[in-house]
Amino acid sequence: EKQKKAAWTEKLKFSGQIALRTEFIANENFSKADSERWRERVRVRFQTTYDVNEQFMTGFRLSTGDPRFPSTGWETLGGGSSGSGTGAGGTTADGFENSSSRFRIGFDRVWMTWKPNQTLKFTAGKFELPFFKPQAVWGSGIWWDDDAQPTGIAETINLPTGGALKSLQLTFGQFLFQELRGDLSPARGSGWFGQQISGSLVPTPDVDAKFGLGFYYFANPHRLAQGGTGGMIVLDSGLYNSRHTNRVTGVGGAGANIGVNCNAFTTNCGGFVSEYALLNPSLQVDFKGGPYPVTFTADYVNNLGAHSDPVTKTDRKNNAFIVGAALGSTKDPGNWRFGYWYYYSQADSALSMFNDDDFQFTNVKSHVIDFQYRIWKGVLLQWDTYVQKFEDSQLANLQGITGSCSAALGCTLPFDDLTKVRSRISILVNF
Repeated sequence: EKQKKAAWTEKLKFSGQIALRTEFIANENFSKADSERWRERVRVRFQTTYDVNEQFMTGFRLSTGDPRFPSTGWETLGGGSSGSGTGAGGTTADGFENSSSRFRIGFDRVWMTWKPNQTLKFTAGKFELPFFKPQAVWGSGIWWDDDAQPTGIAETINLPTGGALKSLQLTFGQFLFQELRGDLSPARGSGWFGQQISGSLVPTPDVDAKFGLGFYYFANPHRLAQGGTGGMIVLDSGLYNSRHTNRVTGVGGAGANIGVNCNAFTTNCGGFVSEYALLNPSLQVDFKGGPYPVTFTADYVNNLGAHSDPVTKTDRKNNAFIVGAALGSTKDPGNWRFGYWYYYSQADSALSMFNDDDFQFTNVKSHVIDFQYRIWKGVLLQWDTYVQKFEDSQLANLQGITGSCSAALGCTLPFDDLTKVRSRISILVNF
């Protein structure tokens, strides 16, 4: 009986995270009219995995966070009426912690993995993004945030290696945004397909170069932008949709850059200006020699499906990149890491509802400073700051993303002189 019990418990594994954060924001909404915000936040994750045998495993993860906002698991203390409700305008408080109420928590991962041999692996359900992303503050989020968990099927093939080439794999994925419903009017159904070749080169014991080249095609993305019509919107948080930074069109394709910007409580958005087919080369080089390791990161996206503005017939806003470096490592207690990155993203470089919310979605230029210190094993202290401006401030004004501005407040359109600053201190406990 003891042997049977030990075998069962060895197959079942638990892990998770409890995190607290304090955050100061200057020029929220890129406007001096509402210049400051200070908030306290929490995030809780709890994951369970079960190894059925050497080939098959399953698992799930619980997480805090707005179920309609995939790009973050953080909850705001005292958030209350913050625009994420289900009523007109999204003004009701339907789950944000307020006046000592409870947090929302739900399943953000439920998956099964079959690995019949050392060459093949199949995963299905809702799970971590299977494609390689280089290191930035965390994983680079220029086209997909670490907090967003795709739903569908992924296949990985490990290819032969030798010499300096330590790993090489092909990864494919077929994912859903909305189920296919041809019986509804208008019809529903949207998803995306990904493929990537990635690997690792170790030319010397002190150098490790990780690389990836991916292509990601999004099918029927316009159905994500068409408001509340027929329940077609999948991310119906009013607050979140008012931050969508992709260019949009009116019903029937007429009129670009609608001020309401596809708000979930309106139905006058026909879709996006662009299609989304992303070419994504990426590179991370780790230099392990010397007293302090150094990590260099470069990540680039070109949206091959980007279109010109339907009114002006100009400006394919289709490029994004992040480049930077970090000194040090937080592997052991007492270790630290300091990093700087520059992030540049044009409005239609990626689907803004899924790329990094810390970087402020798309149509933004950000300087990012990050410092991490390992206090104890499993306990990390982090300070990160984002200094941000719009890449195209005129577009942001047309979309209604910016706050009010006037000469009396010391700013004029199109907000070129305004800089948003987000500075945060977090403590993360992993177990």
